Amino acid sequence: MCGKLLVVNGSTPGYRNQECGHVSRNAAKVDSLISDLVIDWLEKYGDSERLRPAPRPDVDVWALRAELRRLADRREKFRKAGALGDMEPADVTATLRDFDAEMLKVQDKIVAAHDGPDPLGGFRDGNARAAWEAAPVARRRQLVQTLFRSIKIQPATRRGGRGFDPTKIECEWQPRADSPRG
Repeated sequence: MCGKLLVVNGSTPGYRNQECGHVSRNAAKVDSLISDLVIDWLEKYGDSERLRPAPRPDVDVWALRAELRRLADRREKFRKAGALGDMEPADVTATLRDFDAEMLKVQDKIVAAHDGPDPLGGFRDGNARAAWEAAPVARRRQLVQTLFRSIKIQPATRRGGRGFDPTKIECEWQPRADSPRG
C-alpha cells in the first residue's frame, strides 16, 4: 500500500492509483459501501448531539427541546382527537397548522442557539437514506469528510484482483463521530 490518492478513471468508473497502479476498485461498489456506512451512522446518531456545535451559554437548549417535545405530544393528541370526528375538519387542519408553526419557531430557536453551522445540517431529524440520496455530491463528500478521518483501499489479495472485497476498505472514523463500528 503506497498511501497515494485514488482518482476515478473514465471508461469503467473505478478508483485507481494513477501513480503506481497498485490499487483499482469498482467506484460504484466502493461508493455504495461508504454510503451504507454513512446512512447507518445517520440512522443511529443523526438525532444525537454528536458533531453538533456547542450551544451558546445564554440559551437553554434543553428547555427548548422539552418545549418541542411538549408541542409534538399536544399536536399528536389533538390529531387523534380530531380523527374521532368530534370536530370540524377545517378546525382540525387550522389547529394542526398552528402547532406546526409553533414547532417550527422552536426548531429555529434551537438551530440559532448553536455557535457555528451544523455539519449534519439537512441530515438530522428525518429519513437518513432519503436525505443522503437527495444530497448533491459536494454535500455528500463534505459529510464523508466530517465523519471519516480516512478511507484506505488496500490491495486485493485475490489473484488478479477480481471481485470486490469490502474487508479491504478500511474506514477510520473521526473521533468526534464516535463510530458505530468501534
